[in-house]
Amino acid sequence: MTLFASLLLSLTICGSIGIKLIGHRYEDVYIVIQNTVAEDPEIIDNIKETFTTASSLLFKATHRRVYFGKINIVIPKEWTNIPNTKQIPSIKLPNFILVDKGQNENPFVKSTECGKEGLYMYLHPSFLLKKGETGYGRKDKVIVHEWGHLRWGLFSEYHSSRKNKFYLDKGRWKPTVCTENIQGRIGIGKFCSTVEEKCQPQNGERRMPSNCNFCPYREQTTNVSIMGYQFVESVNFFCDKDDTSVPVWQRHNHKAPTKQNLLCNGKSAWEVMREHSDFKNGNTPLPDNTNTDPEFVVLKETNAIRVFVLDISGSMNTEDRIGHLYRTSTYIVDSVLPLDSWLGVVCFDEKSKITAQMTKISSDSVRKTLIQSLPSQTAGGTCIGCGITEAINMLNSTFGTAENAEIILMSDGQDGDAGMLASATRLASESHVIIHTVSISQAADPRMIDLAKNSGGKIYTYLDKGSISFAAVFSQVISFSVTEMSAQPETMLFMSVSVPNSAMNFAFKMETDSGLNTTITVLTKLASNAKLTMEVTGPGSTNFKTVDGTSLTYQIPGVLKVNVTSSQATTWDYTVSSMPTGSNQIKSRTRLSQNSFDFNGAPTDMPVVYADITKGYAPVTGVDVFAIVEGAKGLLCNLSLTDDGLGPDQILDDGTYSAFILPVCMENNRLNLRVRISGSKGRARVQIGGSGAIATEEPDITYEDLEDDFQRFSIPEPLFVQNLPNNLNLPPGRITDLSIVHMKTRKTAYGESRNFTIAWTATGGDMNMGKASAYDIRIAEDIDTILNNFTNAQKFEVGNVTLSPKPSGSAEAIRISVNAVESYTGTAFLGIVAIDENQKAGQVSNVVSFLVAKGFRIQVEEVAYYTHGLFDGKTDEVDGMDKKTVNQQPSLVANVLIVFCLVAMLSV
Repeated sequence: MTLFASLLLSLTICGSIGIKLIGHRYEDVYIVIQNTVAEDPEIIDNIKETFTTASSLLFKATHRRVYFGKINIVIPKEWTNIPNTKQIPSIKLPNFILVDKGQNENPFVKSTECGKEGLYMYLHPSFLLKKGETGYGRKDKVIVHEWGHLRWGLFSEYHSSRKNKFYLDKGRWKPTVCTENIQGRIGIGKFCSTVEEKCQPQNGERRMPSNCNFCPYREQTTNVSIMGYQFVESVNFFCDKDDTSVPVWQRHNHKAPTKQNLLCNGKSAWEVMREHSDFKNGNTPLPDNTNTDPEFVVLKETNAIRVFVLDISGSMNTEDRIGHLYRTSTYIVDSVLPLDSWLGVVCFDEKSKITAQMTKISSDSVRKTLIQSLPSQTAGGTCIGCGITEAINMLNSTFGTAENAEIILMSDGQDGDAGMLASATRLASESHVIIHTVSISQAADPRMIDLAKNSGGKIYTYLDKGSISFAAVFSQVISFSVTEMSAQPETMLFMSVSVPNSAMNFAFKMETDSGLNTTITVLTKLASNAKLTMEVTGPGSTNFKTVDGTSLTYQIPGVLKVNVTSSQATTWDYTVSSMPTGSNQIKSRTRLSQNSFDFNGAPTDMPVVYADITKGYAPVTGVDVFAIVEGAKGLLCNLSLTDDGLGPDQILDDGTYSAFILPVCMENNRLNLRVRISGSKGRARVQIGGSGAIATEEPDITYEDLEDDFQRFSIPEPLFVQNLPNNLNLPPGRITDLSIVHMKTRKTAYGESRNFTIAWTATGGDMNMGKASAYDIRIAEDIDTILNNFTNAQKFEVGNVTLSPKPSGSAEAIRISVNAVESYTGTAFLGIVAIDENQKAGQVSNVVSFLVAKGFRIQVEEVAYYTHGLFDGKTDEVDGMDKKTVNQQPSLVANVLIVFCLVAMLSV
């Protein structure tokens, strides 16, 4: 078979990229094996066996509505002994399943938000190679559990942290499970080896000891939710809503403090799934005897096929855009594009022309030839459709198809031939080509965005003014091998400096796990007789120097200082990138919750910027992350991204840092974000064993300190803003960490008296910015009233106590005393809502549960000063509050006749 015929076969078998539901079958599910995994045909066989049985379970669990139809197993090009493989070029996958040797062995999904697809599912080779059941249960059940995370945006239905393994209900402690009918034992230790009485779940007058656990029976008659303990034998369904239309054994437990309840506002798995496009339109059940065996195709990754489609119209002469394009594309061809990948070049003004036919980059001399085809002159109008059509025709002529090849389109203005662009858009859709776009200015045609979105491509913007270099933007649209994720370069630094000088200095950090083929690149406009000198000083005064060159490569970690001088004044763009020295380099990925935002309709949510930071797929915590937002007017604002579990961040210490992009950071049109990531030795740590499928034996969560400082720079896709109002009254943010942090019990002549501290983190008046004006605290005897009819619940009056909200992020606490004569036998619930100065209310907080007794008195004694974490793990006191950890204002006592006694937390 000829090379071109082989490439033709590889392209035509793939179809469009991304998981699709066609009828009842999931098509184009990609399982990508990384090149760090040793070649082993048994992995392929086990994948087929596991996903065949998982398909049958998925069919049953979804009431015969969906199953796996076509699964593509992508193997590295280094694997040579796997028969019946077909070739596929390097491609961008929106979400997929990867097999790699990471820091953790437990399967997990990198989730996003409730109801939204995850980024990827991670499987360790040891999981797939294990004979029989794994420590996480049967493999097919684990896969369906993780598919719930990946496809439908579900979260786990067991405890999310060790402090909420139990919750208080009806006067006793219950294990955090869904459904409530699950059978098991309560005891001390990982295996609950001691008797239940040691933990006393029936004693609701005290908190459960931290070493008490619930251990479900692996074999039991009770049906168990797949999003719960997936290792239980009777796992075979998803929880549904809690009402009489659902069988008792399938009803969702919306009281338990699970991630599913907290992040999906108490909705069951099936309630979230029914809102997903997979089930929203009905999807009639199939017969019981439907064949659910998937079709498997083994693909071997080859090298990427790309075409640069570059605008050379007259407007590209503005702000030296054509100069930036030429210098940057020269750098990309010379230093970024991998060997053996394919490149063609098409230029367009009001017409198009091929300046480089499809060429395999096989040597440095080929790179130099391709560089000669890059444009440096401008003229004429703009016909984007002409360039796209020319590129697709060239791909068809060379390979027989354009399917899954990549077009990188760059333009700065409006298309002048609407008919040609419409025709090219249809052709691109029919050809299944992937189009990435870079808009070079705010005036670039917005239809480029749809071209990228509809083809599964990336969308970026380069603004003439700003700190983001063209080289950094261009590098973002270069897709690297999907089987070589651990070997992909990381960007340590980039910047565009617009002040003309003849010298420039900068410094950066390089950790030990990086430093392989690190490239420092400086791009600048110089006269033909000008000289450029770059000198790098490393640890121990090690020096590297280049004259008349734009890049320098070295291999030494540490803090490095760069000095660049020129024989003439100039402006500067510089970039530092590095390849890893091992398979567990620190990786960063930045993204937005949405790429376009229209203020019509007064939305209550705001876009969120995320930064995922991992080392060997394990979360990296304790990192400083900042985002700079830029628009046409330059710098708009700086944002601090946090991983504290407080809005908009969802899960504490999961390595995902986030921040709202609020209206004060916006202007109409395109916004670029530059994310700076900095980790310090002794503060940044890798979390081991803290995420993923729960095992029969719950793993200990440990942390490994990073041995070096590190830094990363990254660019998410841009944000497009429309109809930004002059003034917008956003609601306060949601409180998500309401809890009881300390309690004292004392017997008196009149019964029992208790003091306790209830604490939370202050939210802001505008989402999580500023501070709220007031708190509305309410209580009810059923949780549904708090969650769904908050204003109908009884208002918790604090009397003469002044409870004034603090600035966002501050610790809040109140100290309450309770006196009662009768015993406590029931349960009630409390929640908080923050209110702003315009009386606009935020969402209801998570909920804490109460013991209920008749005829007792609650005294709100004072506002307490609480520092996060000081009470965590402390034993409740018998005869006194710890005055070292709670500094008190002068006592403000209010007698309030209420029939509730708070004793323990329930996060919902």
